[in-house]
Amino acid sequence: IAGSVSEPIRNNFGGCKSLIFINYVEDISSIYAKIRFAINPVLSGSGLKIKNIEALFNSRPIVTSHTGMQGMKEFLNKGLFLAEDIQEWKDAFSLLDDDKKYAKVIDDIIYYSEKYLNDNLSGIEKIL
Repeated sequence: IAGSVSEPIRNNFGGCKSLIFINYVEDISSIYAKIRFAINPVLSGSGLKIKNIEALFNSRPIVTSHTGMQGMKEFLNKGLFLAEDIQEWKDAFSLLDDDKKYAKVIDDIIYYSEKYLNDNLSGIEKIL
């Protein structure tokens, strides 16, 4: 768990051996290189979630809530996975733990990221 959010979580779950806490991250890509997927369990807010963009830009799937998915419906089940209850979180984690399915998800992230950028950049170029 990285960033300023790690401190309050560490206070409650610091004894959990499967969690690693990092307060400040200078180079986020170094963290993404070490992880299999990211989670963004955001419960409130609006607009596009930059943490999702970071994960996908670093070719890492992300599991998030309905709120976290805002502005990114194009990536649903193509690198971004929706989880609203415990079972859905477990299902997403299981899918991303399967090497064959994980490889397909990474391919999807690359394909749909490039498609999204190409589709949206062409619209911007027409305006300019």
